[in-house]
Amino acid sequence: MDSTSSTGAEVSFIVAAHSESHNNNNNNMQQDYYLQSWNFLELVCCVAFVVVVGFLIPSAFGLHERSIPYQKTQQGDLILDFAHLEENVESTVSTAMLFLLSGLLTVSCQVLVAMFFGARGDVHKTLCVYLVALGLVKFVTDTIKNYVGYLRPCFYDLCNANFDNNNDDGGGGECQNVSASMDGRKSFPSGHSSFSFCGFMLLSLYLSRQFGSTSDYKNTSVSRQMSDEGYEVWVYRVPKKPYNNNNNNHNGPALKRAISILCMSPLLVAFFISTSRIYDNKHFPADVVGGSILGAAIAVFVSDLWFPSLPM
Repeated sequence: MDSTSSTGAEVSFIVAAHSESHNNNNNNMQQDYYLQSWNFLELVCCVAFVVVVGFLIPSAFGLHERSIPYQKTQQGDLILDFAHLEENVESTVSTAMLFLLSGLLTVSCQVLVAMFFGARGDVHKTLCVYLVALGLVKFVTDTIKNYVGYLRPCFYDLCNANFDNNNDDGGGGECQNVSASMDGRKSFPSGHSSFSFCGFMLLSLYLSRQFGSTSDYKNTSVSRQMSDEGYEVWVYRVPKKPYNNNNNNHNGPALKRAISILCMSPLLVAFFISTSRIYDNKHFPADVVGGSILGAAIAVFVSDLWFPSLPM
C-alpha cells in the first residue's frame, strides 16, 4: 500500500513538473515569435513615432511672442487687460498627475481588459493605439500652442512685467520672469484637456466595444465575393444576437444600452481635469473646449485604425 502510494505520488509529481515545463516552453516560444514578428516592428515604430513626432518636432517650432497688452494714459498711469489679470495658483491636476491618469492608468486598464476579455492581439493593438494617439495629440497641441501664442488668464502674474521703459503706444514692457512668461503664452488649446480627453476616450471606446451595445458585432467578418451578375461585392457576416426580441425578452438590449452608458464614465475624469484648468486660472473656456474636441477627435481617429468599426 505504501509503495503504491509513493509511486503514485512520484508519477503525479513528474506529470505536474512536465506540464509546468511544457507551459514555460510555450510561453518562451510565444515571446520569441512576437519579438521576430511584424507586430513587434510595428510597436517599435510606434515608440519612435512618440519620440520624434511627440517631442522632437514640436520643439523645433518657435513660440509666437505677442506684445504685452497695456495702455499708458497721459498722466502716466497703466491700463492692463483685465482678461489676463487672474492670479496664478497651483494646478489642481499637475502635469505629472495628468500623465499618470490619462496615460499610465488608462493604458493599464485597457491592457487588463484586453488580456481577460479581448481578442488575440488586442494587447499589442492597445499599446500601439495609445502610443500613436497620445504622441499625435501632443504634437498637434504643442504646435498650435507655439503658433498661436495666446496669453493665459494669469499672464501678468507669470510675466511679472517691468514697464519702466514703456512707450506711450504700449510697445514697451518686458517680462522679468522669462521662463514663466513663455508658459504664459501657451493658453490655446489646453494641453490638459486634449491629453485627458484623448486617453480616457480611448479607454471608453474600447470598453464600449467589449461590453457595450455594439459588442455583439465586434467579431463581424468580411469577405470579397463575385455576385451572379459578375460584380465584385463585399459580404459582411454578423454573428447571431444572443437575445431574441420575438420572445418578449427586452432585458438584453436594455442592459446593453445601460452598459454602453457606463462605458463612457471614464470621460468624467477628463471633464474634471479640463474644467479644473478654468478653475485654476490657467485657461479660458474656449481653450478647454478646443483642447477637448481635439483630443477626442484624435482618439476616435486613431482607435479606428487598430479597432475599426467595420472589419478591414
